[in-house]
Amino acid sequence: MKINKSLILVLVISAVVFTALGGTFAYLSIGNVRNNTTIGGKTYDFNVNLDATAIKSGKLIPVADNLIISTLNSSHVCEDTRGYGLCTLYRIRFTNSGSAETMTGNLKTLTSTYTTNNLKYQLFTLSGSTYTAISTATAINRTANAINYFKLNSTDVTVSLSDGSTSSTTKDVYLAIWISDPGNNQLDDQNKTFTGQLSFTSTHGSTITSNFINS
Repeated sequence: MKINKSLILVLVISAVVFTALGGTFAYLSIGNVRNNTTIGGKTYDFNVNLDATAIKSGKLIPVADNLIISTLNSSHVCEDTRGYGLCTLYRIRFTNSGSAETMTGNLKTLTSTYTTNNLKYQLFTLSGSTYTAISTATAINRTANAINYFKLNSTDVTVSLSDGSTSSTTKDVYLAIWISDPGNNQLDDQNKTFTGQLSFTSTHGSTITSNFINS
């Protein structure tokens, strides 16, 4: 059985631009996050809830891909020393009330008006105050219905959930989305929209999803 219910997250691509160092950049912003909503199902003792919470929201400026991890570990909220946001950051919390599970995930493109490959995503774990990348930074495929898998190089990323049948267990991963800085003007990234669906599937085939909806 496939469980396919949704919790809504809202991504907003803003028309506001930021000018610095001779370049004009598009902002990416996030708002209207409906969190603390759970979804789940029960198949082969599959009973997993998903809660997504925006840790960092607001307007973003483009950033070099290799600065995401260092910025997370220095600021913990993905912003630079001037207070400009460099990525939107979500905590994705799995709560398992069933048998131990192994989950694999992907980000499906529903619609996109982007004409560049500058919108990127990556998964992280957090131990103490240290973020560690568990997937490769990847451009979001702009083609409708394209599946953007979470992979570390060519290997699927797995999220292991401890048995929670006696007492529920939790596991957090973190999703960062940002506009990659190609080193030149980014007028092509203005006024663009993206909608997508974040999914995690268990070894038994049960799926939980979250929708990213542009407004």
